[in-house]
Order: sequence, then structure tokens, then C-alpha cells
Amino acid sequence: ITININNIGNADVNVKQYKVEWKRSTSSSWATLTDWTNLTSYAPTWTVDLGSGWENTVSYDVRISAKDSY
Repeated sequence: ITININNIGNADVNVKQYKVEWKRSTSSSWATLTDWTNLTSYAPTWTVDLGSGWENTVSYDVRISAKDSY
């Protein structure tokens, strides 16, 4: 995942967060895998472990949201 949350003037005052949701491709309802979680740095990439329990014979949709505030 690549994000772009800028550290304006090196002030380090933005709240930086991400959220991960998933659903079976045939479903219309999203489930939260990781609720809004703080990022600790302005790094342009990070890794999220989706865990185990995913079925090999099922298609899934994964939605990842990022937000910041000033």
C-alpha cells in the first residue's frame, strides 16, 4: 500500500490512521478486520498482516482506508 501523508514543516502534528475491511466477493456487507489504527510515522508504505483463516476456494474483497487530520 502506498500512502501520501505529508509532514508539513516537519511539525509532526497530523493524526495518521488506517482501517482494513473485508467481505466475501458475493456479500454486500463489509466486516472490520482492523479498526482505525494510528500510524507511527510518515513512511510512504507499511505492511498489514491480514491473519489466517482465509479460505482458498473463496474470493474476497479487501478495502483499506487511510486518513489524516490537522
